[in-house]
Amino acid sequence: MGVEYVVYHVGDTTLKDLYNFDPLKIDAAKQLRLLDETVDFVNTLYERFGAFMDYDFLFENLTIGGMSLLDTDFPTALLDQVKIPNIGIVLDTGHLTNTNLKLKSQAEACNYILDVLDNNRAILPHIKGMHINCSVQTRRIFFDEVNKNLPLNKDASYLDQFAQVYGLIGKVDMHLPFDDAAIQRVVDCIQPDFIVNELAHHNHDEWGQRISTQMTALGVLT
Repeated sequence: MGVEYVVYHVGDTTLKDLYNFDPLKIDAAKQLRLLDETVDFVNTLYERFGAFMDYDFLFENLTIGGMSLLDTDFPTALLDQVKIPNIGIVLDTGHLTNTNLKLKSQAEACNYILDVLDNNRAILPHIKGMHINCSVQTRRIFFDEVNKNLPLNKDASYLDQFAQVYGLIGKVDMHLPFDDAAIQRVVDCIQPDFIVNELAHHNHDEWGQRISTQMTALGVLT
Protein backbone atom coordinates (compact mmCIF):
# COMPACT_ATOMS: atom_id res chain seq x y z
CA MET A 1 0.00 0.00 0.00
CA GLY A 2 3.04 2.26 0.13
CA VAL A 3 2.50 3.41 3.73
CA GLU A 4 5.25 5.25 5.62
CA TYR A 5 4.36 3.67 8.97
CA VAL A 6 1.98 1.29 10.71
CA VAL A 7 0.73 1.52 14.30
CA TYR A 8 0.51 -1.48 16.63
CA HIS A 9 -1.61 -1.02 19.76
CA VAL A 10 0.19 -2.89 22.53
CA GLY A 11 -2.62 -4.15 24.73
CA ASP A 12 -4.82 -7.02 25.82
CA THR A 13 -7.91 -6.48 27.93
CA THR A 14 -11.44 -7.75 28.46
CA LEU A 15 -14.79 -5.99 28.26
CA LYS A 16 -15.06 -6.34 32.04
CA ASP A 17 -11.66 -4.69 32.55
CA LEU A 18 -12.62 -1.86 30.21
CA TYR A 19 -15.96 -1.30 31.89
CA ASN A 20 -14.42 -1.16 35.35
CA PHE A 21 -11.77 1.22 33.92
CA ASP A 22 -9.05 1.40 36.53
CA PRO A 23 -5.92 2.75 34.82
CA LEU A 24 -3.80 2.11 37.91
CA LYS A 25 -4.76 -1.55 38.23
CA ILE A 26 -1.77 -3.28 36.68
CA ASP A 27 -1.39 -7.07 36.70
CA ALA A 28 2.40 -7.58 36.62
CA ALA A 29 2.16 -11.19 35.44
CA LYS A 30 -0.22 -10.26 32.64
CA GLN A 31 2.02 -7.38 31.58
CA LEU A 32 5.00 -9.73 31.36
CA ARG A 33 2.97 -12.16 29.25
CA LEU A 34 1.82 -9.31 27.03
CA LEU A 35 5.39 -8.15 26.53
CA ASP A 36 6.66 -11.65 25.70
CA GLU A 37 3.82 -12.44 23.31
CA THR A 38 4.05 -9.07 21.56
CA VAL A 39 7.78 -9.55 21.01
CA ASP A 40 7.20 -13.10 19.74
CA PHE A 41 4.38 -12.08 17.39
CA VAL A 42 6.13 -9.03 15.92
CA ASN A 43 9.43 -10.88 15.48
CA THR A 44 7.57 -13.67 13.71
CA LEU A 45 6.01 -11.10 11.38
CA TYR A 46 9.45 -9.74 10.59
CA GLU A 47 10.94 -13.19 10.01
CA ARG A 48 8.20 -14.00 7.49
CA PHE A 49 7.58 -10.63 5.84
CA GLY A 50 10.64 -8.53 6.64
CA ALA A 51 11.44 -8.08 2.96
CA PHE A 52 8.19 -6.12 2.57
CA MET A 53 8.40 -4.15 5.83
CA ASP A 54 10.15 -1.02 4.60
CA TYR A 55 7.91 1.20 6.74
CA ASP A 56 8.28 2.34 10.36
CA PHE A 57 6.66 -0.09 12.81
CA LEU A 58 5.38 2.00 15.71
CA PHE A 59 4.01 0.86 19.07
CA GLU A 60 1.23 2.98 20.58
CA ASN A 61 0.66 3.48 24.30
CA LEU A 62 -2.74 2.64 25.77
CA THR A 63 -4.52 3.55 28.99
CA ILE A 64 -5.20 0.17 30.58
CA GLY A 65 -4.24 -3.43 29.87
CA GLY A 66 -1.14 -2.59 27.86
CA MET A 67 1.84 -0.29 27.37
CA SER A 68 0.72 2.75 29.35
CA LEU A 69 4.22 4.25 29.84
CA LEU A 70 3.67 4.18 33.62
CA ASP A 71 5.81 1.03 33.71
CA THR A 72 9.00 2.47 32.29
CA ASP A 73 10.62 -0.96 31.85
CA PHE A 74 7.94 -2.13 29.40
CA PRO A 75 8.68 0.14 26.41
CA THR A 76 12.46 -0.16 26.77
CA ALA A 77 12.25 -3.96 26.92
CA LEU A 78 9.93 -3.96 23.90
CA LEU A 79 12.29 -1.82 21.84
CA ASP A 80 15.29 -3.88 22.93
CA GLN A 81 13.78 -7.27 22.09
CA VAL A 82 11.97 -6.60 18.81
CA LYS A 83 14.19 -7.38 15.82
CA ILE A 84 12.60 -4.99 13.32
CA PRO A 85 15.22 -2.31 12.61
CA ASN A 86 12.79 0.55 11.92
CA ILE A 87 10.70 0.39 15.10
CA GLY A 88 9.55 3.26 17.25
CA ILE A 89 6.71 4.62 19.37
CA VAL A 90 3.73 6.82 18.65
CA LEU A 91 2.59 8.73 21.71
CA ASP A 92 -1.17 9.09 22.13
CA THR A 93 -1.66 12.05 24.47
CA GLY A 94 -5.27 11.13 25.24
CA HIS A 95 -4.41 7.58 26.23
CA LEU A 96 -1.63 8.88 28.45
CA THR A 97 -3.61 11.61 30.21
CA ASN A 98 -6.42 9.13 30.88
CA THR A 99 -4.05 7.23 33.16
CA ASN A 100 -4.53 10.13 35.61
CA LEU A 101 -8.20 10.89 36.24
CA LYS A 102 -7.30 13.64 38.73
CA LEU A 103 -6.26 16.04 35.98
CA LYS A 104 -8.56 19.05 35.83
CA SER A 105 -7.14 21.18 33.03
CA GLN A 106 -5.21 20.86 29.81
CA ALA A 107 -2.26 22.67 31.38
CA GLU A 108 -2.17 20.02 34.13
CA ALA A 109 -2.45 17.35 31.45
CA CYS A 110 0.58 18.72 29.60
CA ASN A 111 2.62 18.88 32.81
CA TYR A 112 1.65 15.28 33.51
CA ILE A 113 2.71 14.15 30.04
CA LEU A 114 6.07 15.88 30.47
CA ASP A 115 6.55 14.23 33.89
CA VAL A 116 5.85 10.78 32.41
CA LEU A 117 8.21 11.48 29.52
CA ASP A 118 10.88 12.57 31.99
CA ASN A 119 10.58 9.12 33.56
CA ASN A 120 10.91 7.56 30.10
CA ARG A 121 13.88 9.51 28.79
CA ALA A 122 15.43 6.40 27.23
CA ILE A 123 12.59 6.11 24.72
CA LEU A 124 12.33 9.80 23.77
CA PRO A 125 14.52 9.41 20.64
CA HIS A 126 12.24 6.56 19.53
CA ILE A 127 8.97 8.54 19.69
CA LYS A 128 8.49 9.21 16.00
CA GLY A 129 4.90 10.38 16.03
CA MET A 130 2.08 11.77 18.15
CA HIS A 131 -1.67 11.30 18.20
CA ILE A 132 -2.83 14.52 19.82
CA ASN A 133 -6.14 14.84 21.65
CA CYS A 134 -7.27 15.51 25.21
CA SER A 135 -10.38 14.76 27.27
CA VAL A 136 -9.75 16.18 30.75
CA GLN A 137 -12.84 18.38 30.42
CA THR A 138 -15.01 15.23 30.46
CA ARG A 139 -14.06 13.96 33.92
CA ARG A 140 -17.31 15.01 35.60
CA ILE A 141 -19.38 13.25 32.95
CA PHE A 142 -17.34 10.09 33.37
CA PHE A 143 -17.61 9.99 37.15
CA ASP A 144 -21.33 10.70 36.95
CA GLU A 145 -21.63 7.54 34.85
CA VAL A 146 -19.45 5.54 37.25
CA ASN A 147 -21.51 6.67 40.23
CA LYS A 148 -24.61 5.17 38.64
CA ASN A 149 -22.95 1.83 39.41
CA LEU A 150 -24.52 0.09 36.44
CA PRO A 151 -23.09 -3.43 36.11
CA LEU A 152 -21.99 -4.82 32.78
CA ASN A 153 -24.93 -6.73 31.34
CA LYS A 154 -23.44 -10.23 31.20
CA ASP A 155 -26.69 -11.68 29.81
CA ALA A 156 -26.55 -9.48 26.72
CA SER A 157 -24.88 -10.48 23.46
CA TYR A 158 -21.21 -9.70 22.97
CA LEU A 159 -22.01 -6.83 20.62
CA ASP A 160 -24.49 -5.34 23.11
CA GLN A 161 -21.91 -5.62 25.89
CA PHE A 162 -19.36 -4.01 23.61
CA ALA A 163 -21.76 -1.13 22.94
CA GLN A 164 -22.28 -0.67 26.69
CA VAL A 165 -18.52 -0.60 27.29
CA TYR A 166 -17.86 1.66 24.29
CA GLY A 167 -20.43 4.14 25.52
CA LEU A 168 -18.76 4.39 28.93
CA ILE A 169 -15.18 4.60 27.65
CA GLY A 170 -16.29 7.21 25.15
CA LYS A 171 -17.18 9.51 28.03
CA VAL A 172 -13.60 9.56 29.32
CA ASP A 173 -11.69 9.21 26.03
CA MET A 174 -13.59 11.70 23.89
CA HIS A 175 -10.74 12.76 21.59
CA LEU A 176 -11.34 16.48 22.04
CA PRO A 177 -8.90 19.13 20.76
CA PHE A 178 -6.32 20.94 22.83
CA ASP A 179 -7.06 24.64 23.03
CA ASP A 180 -4.24 25.40 25.49
CA ALA A 181 -0.86 26.32 23.99
CA ALA A 182 0.79 24.27 26.74
CA ILE A 183 0.68 21.34 24.29
CA GLN A 184 3.46 23.09 22.36
CA ARG A 185 5.86 22.26 25.21
CA VAL A 186 5.09 18.56 24.77
CA VAL A 187 5.69 18.71 21.03
CA ASP A 188 8.93 20.62 21.57
CA CYS A 189 10.08 17.95 24.03
CA ILE A 190 9.39 15.07 21.63
CA GLN A 191 10.07 16.73 18.27
CA PRO A 192 8.14 14.04 16.39
CA ASP A 193 8.42 13.30 12.69
CA PHE A 194 4.64 13.53 12.32
CA ILE A 195 1.53 14.63 14.21
CA VAL A 196 -1.99 13.28 13.82
CA ASN A 197 -4.87 15.44 15.02
CA GLU A 198 -6.83 12.42 16.25
CA LEU A 199 -10.16 14.12 16.98
CA ALA A 200 -13.70 12.81 17.17
CA HIS A 201 -16.44 14.63 15.29
CA HIS A 202 -20.09 14.26 14.30
CA ASN A 203 -19.95 16.09 10.97
CA HIS A 204 -17.53 17.78 8.62
CA ASP A 205 -18.06 21.28 10.03
CA GLU A 206 -17.34 20.14 13.60
CA TRP A 207 -14.26 18.30 12.38
CA GLY A 208 -12.99 21.47 10.74
CA GLN A 209 -13.63 23.55 13.85
CA ARG A 210 -11.84 21.08 16.10
CA ILE A 211 -8.89 20.79 13.75
CA SER A 212 -8.64 24.59 13.65
CA THR A 213 -8.80 24.82 17.46
CA GLN A 214 -6.01 22.33 17.95
CA MET A 215 -3.83 23.66 15.17
CA THR A 216 -4.09 27.10 16.78
CA ALA A 217 -3.03 25.64 20.15
CA LEU A 218 -0.10 23.98 18.41
CA GLY A 219 0.92 27.36 16.98
CA VAL A 220 0.35 26.31 13.38
CA LEU A 221 -2.59 28.68 12.89
CA THR A 222 -2.91 32.17 14.35
